[in-house]
Amino acid sequence: MRNKVGTEPLYKQIKGYLMTLIQQNFHNQRYRLPSENQIATQFGTSRIPVIQAMRELEEEGKIYRVQGSGSFIKNDYAEQNHPEMRFGLLIPQAQSHYCTEMINGIRAYLNQHNIKLYVCLTDNDPQQEKAFIESIHSMQFQGLLLFPVLHGTYNNTILNLVISKFPVVFVARNMPHLNVSSVFSDPYNQAFRAVEYLAQLGHSNIGIISEVSQGNYFYENRRRGYESAMQQYCHNKAPAITEIAFFGKSESNLPQDVADHVAAFIDSHPDVTAFIASNLAVTPIYQYLVAHHVPAGKFSILVYDCAEKMDAFNYQHLVVIDQNPYQIGYAAAEQLYKQVVRNEPLRNIDVPEQFIVKTTGKSE
Repeated sequence: MRNKVGTEPLYKQIKGYLMTLIQQNFHNQRYRLPSENQIATQFGTSRIPVIQAMRELEEEGKIYRVQGSGSFIKNDYAEQNHPEMRFGLLIPQAQSHYCTEMINGIRAYLNQHNIKLYVCLTDNDPQQEKAFIESIHSMQFQGLLLFPVLHGTYNNTILNLVISKFPVVFVARNMPHLNVSSVFSDPYNQAFRAVEYLAQLGHSNIGIISEVSQGNYFYENRRRGYESAMQQYCHNKAPAITEIAFFGKSESNLPQDVADHVAAFIDSHPDVTAFIASNLAVTPIYQYLVAHHVPAGKFSILVYDCAEKMDAFNYQHLVVIDQNPYQIGYAAAEQLYKQVVRNEPLRNIDVPEQFIVKTTGKSE
């Protein structure tokens, strides 16, 4: 590649060539531009026009140079001048309040940076998840936000995605022992603090109704947090635990076997005066209490996130364990953006939950 008579100055040709490399690699600040000697050889010239081109790009704030390491794309330039970006979101479903708020948080951050979000629902089906992940590159996404299917913590498709170093952030779940970013509300701490909260109210017989934990790291940690807190605060009481496969069920379409399961659990633990429960367990609990004419205020119920028609349950002491899904989504989108555009390191971010007391249709 040589300069020709009548064309623009050689250093401008070199500068144009470098600008093309910058635009093609804006999302990867690890990308090092060719050395001065490499460019000089490619253009069949001395280093003088190369140095001039590099100096102008540096003065314009497009690159920065590190002595002994080379020249790199400057973060500020990459952020302000990148072409349209596309992120994918893989999520089991979007009907629940939790998932809706999470998506709203993701969109709020990405809209600030003019990044398009493409949402794919897996219906908690590992095969749909696998097919979407395998099509990531053909969709020309620059990054992926992944809320993995509820069961099956690891699979080869996810492992291959991580190994390939494709920019990905796990949302609402953390993946232990994988070198990948995640944003979540820690299930162990949630359950531990829930027991602590109830113990401070004077409860010593505390039950938990949760999703099935076997084979699922997230719910296993929730169970461990509950058991640890029971030992610390209610050491003379045996844990009261039941697990139900809630996922895929809706508040308005709970099968009778779920209600029967909840009723049998309450019957078998007559001393329990407080429950930590999935939001999909609240309706069966309420129906049981009404059917058995349980007096107002006898029970304290801590429920994960919102349940439909929750105001109807307020004749008991009801507290929402708000996992802050909006903030989880917002922080996950921010983390992915920083990885893709700014080349920032991977992080595991724990978004703290908050307890919201529900009283007569209002929150305290």
